[in-house]
Amino acid sequence: MKVLAGVRADMKELLDALEELLQALNTQVASALHATEGLRDQLRRRNQHAQRKARALREKGERMVSSLGERARGHVARARTQARALKDAVSAEVATVYKKHQERGIVRKMRERQRGQSRKLRHGIRRMAEGRMGL
Repeated sequence: MKVLAGVRADMKELLDALEELLQALNTQVASALHATEGLRDQLRRRNQHAQRKARALREKGERMVSSLGERARGHVARARTQARALKDAVSAEVATVYKKHQERGIVRKMRERQRGQSRKLRHGIRRMAEGRMGL
């Protein structure tokens, strides 16, 4: 009986130790869960903040690109108008000068000179083809 009583006492002591161990483990698990919840909340808040900032940055970028596109279209339209005006002015000036030269006979002389030069060029090419060029 004494042996049985000793075994019972040892078993009770062992069960009590196991119960204390389970309580300590439950306390640690609860503490870890609490810490995890805190981290999860903090991460969620930071993520939401980052998403808001990214959305605001994207919207600002879209507004800037849109504004730059509108400004560029305005510059292009103005440059096109100025180029057309310049072209018209140059065309008018060229027409005036051509008419003056035509009246003086300069245009006819220039055409005759070009014809003569092209005849000389054709003659020289023909001579080269025939091998009569003194090279």
